Amino acid sequence: MRRCTSPVLCLAAAAPLLLAAPPAHAGPGAPAPAPCADGPRFPLTSRIEGGPGVYEAGGRSGTWSLKLTNTTGMSCGDVHPVVVLVDELRELRPDQTRLEFDDAKHRPHPVHLETTDEDELVGAFDDGVPGFTVGPKETVSVTVRLAFAADAEPNGVTVKAAVVQRRGDKGDWVGRSDDYAFRVERGPGSDPDSESRFGTGVVPGASHPPTGGRSTGPVSPADPARPSSSGPVPAPPTGSAAASGSAPAVGPGSGLPPGEPSAAASRPGRLPLADELAATGLTGTRGILALAAVLLVSGGALLLARRRR
Repeated sequence: MRRCTSPVLCLAAAAPLLLAAPPAHAGPGAPAPAPCADGPRFPLTSRIEGGPGVYEAGGRSGTWSLKLTNTTGMSCGDVHPVVVLVDELRELRPDQTRLEFDDAKHRPHPVHLETTDEDELVGAFDDGVPGFTVGPKETVSVTVRLAFAADAEPNGVTVKAAVVQRRGDKGDWVGRSDDYAFRVERGPGSDPDSESRFGTGVVPGASHPPTGGRSTGPVSPADPARPSSSGPVPAPPTGSAAASGSAPAVGPGSGLPPGEPSAAASRPGRLPLADELAATGLTGTRGILALAAVLLVSGGALLLARRRR
């Protein structure tokens, strides 16, 4: 597969897979959904729940849920999560990762993953189907299944999600999730040379709510970190890798042995996508739209907008 040279260009390359034709649910001249909110806070809170702490390479899928909670009195429609997978060794490939989500009608769909130049994986919950609709003060649970091929190396992986509302030829960043960290380990029966690289079934005991499930219970306040779309991009926290330019840690707790730098550390001056998002989006609109809107809306229009800034 041709390697992308930046997160933005990588996602622009992925866009044809998702945007070759208008979504099936959007007819010619179909109006864009109303914006979820016009205030400075995220209208949706998002959290990942129920996933296992360990996945076996070549084993069964782990199941978890992405819960989208609307904290406003307005409905939020055509919502698409965009997932980023960051592995410690920067060795995980799209063909070693099987990611699926269930739409609101309980139908499974693949998530098409792309690789950035920092060897992180990104993909949108799209596959040509309508986005999710989260009613006022409601919660929608999106069921997700994740598995790794038998030849995936033992590794630590972190998953995070940004949530984007598609509005015609525009995209609004409307939420972000917490981090979901786990490890990929060699399974007792994993065989990298097996014709069946992925296991079948679901890891027993995985806790997850039904697909597309809704609740109308109390909701927490909206995420206070949502930036104004017209305001400056906040700087990363003082002392963070993004702020200081320092290399990721190695040794105990890092998933890497002492003296063995990560792939990201071997490229000084380059921020991995997760840190780039920390610096510009997951705390700034421009960065997250570079990630999400290119996939969900229009790569060319976004790149042009970025050049004009």
